[in-house]
Amino acid sequence: MTQPIVDAIISWGWISVVALSFAMIFRSVGFLVFTHATVMVVGPYLFALVGKHLHMAIPLVAMIGVAGAVAYGCGLDLLLSRPLRLQGASPLAMFLASLGAVVLFENIFSLAFGDAPFCLSSGSKVREGLQIAGAHITPVRLGTLIFGLIAMCFVAVLLSGTRIGRKIRAVANEPNLALSCGVDIDRTIFVTIAVGSALAGAVGILVALDVDVTPALGMRLLLPGVLAAIIGGTGSWYGPPIGALVVSMSRFVALWYFSSLWQDTFAFVILLIVILVRPIGLCGRQMGLRRV
Repeated sequence: MTQPIVDAIISWGWISVVALSFAMIFRSVGFLVFTHATVMVVGPYLFALVGKHLHMAIPLVAMIGVAGAVAYGCGLDLLLSRPLRLQGASPLAMFLASLGAVVLFENIFSLAFGDAPFCLSSGSKVREGLQIAGAHITPVRLGTLIFGLIAMCFVAVLLSGTRIGRKIRAVANEPNLALSCGVDIDRTIFVTIAVGSALAGAVGILVALDVDVTPALGMRLLLPGVLAAIIGGTGSWYGPPIGALVVSMSRFVALWYFSSLWQDTFAFVILLIVILVRPIGLCGRQMGLRRV
């Protein structure tokens, strides 16, 4: 019984980061940015390539992987999302463009690396996991949980206690009013995407170190994060982590009483219940129609 609970707590850590990074970008750009899934794949593949050919220290390789994810996420905004925003494209058109980019880049990754799982830790020694209250936890999974807690604190401080954080919140809540007050909308969105891509890239590397990476890993990580963001609400920094707790607990119940095949089903059932009772999420705030 202890092991599934520990697994649920660890999954809460990475789901919270995915939900937070997705919610930040979603609130800023105003549409479901599914290309965020491919950002979480770029980091692990770059980590594997750099580690294999350059033989650098793991922390430095991880920093390069995260930097690559940031460059990729910001590049997608400059080449795809920003031109569509400047042309006044609807959120539906931007969502479809994002979805099409996911299909394109997943196939590119598949052609380049294959569909088989790609091991990131092939050159490292296998270490025995820690035993906590009868449950086994590997150093990578413990690091994933610790990073999740640090990332949540970082986002809270960023949004609540910094000038750029106040700009991000202003663009997310009232973009027209923020523009009239002199806030550079495109620059603020760019910074938001950079921060969200860094968080997503780091999570992708940590999870891939545990379960290996495939071209479809990003969508597997993004789906629980999106559910958590919607369930918790995107109007505050603490909404997505609360939604992540609900999602991780639902996945634990499904795994414990049924099987892993029911994990996403249980999460979607809770999503439907929350939407019917409180459409803006457990901690959400009402959002108006966006037009910049």
